[in-house]
Amino acid sequence: MLSKYNQNIVCLSGNHNSELAYFILSGKTDEEIYERIKFYQNIFGVENYFLELIYHEDIPKQRLITDKLIEISQKYSIPVVATNTCYYIEKSDKTTQDVIQAL
Repeated sequence: MLSKYNQNIVCLSGNHNSELAYFILSGKTDEEIYERIKFYQNIFGVENYFLELIYHEDIPKQRLITDKLIEISQKYSIPVVATNTCYYIEKSDKTTQDVIQAL
């Protein structure tokens, strides 16, 4: 289905819940991670696939994931894009968001 609707689409590798994050946290090698990246590059085009870099200090292991993505980006010349997910407007809503995430 992705191949069918891949025109004019930019693809990001995803956040801390993504497939690549799972690969990183489960100890896959750089080569195994790169093979999965190539899968998506073949669908969307090398020029339309970006590694998504996020720094959220309150998300466990986010720094480890982001640091590994930077390393892979440099090793395989894959472009990156920095993003920032916003889950709430007021800082006081953090607890509510944490509960929602836990559910």
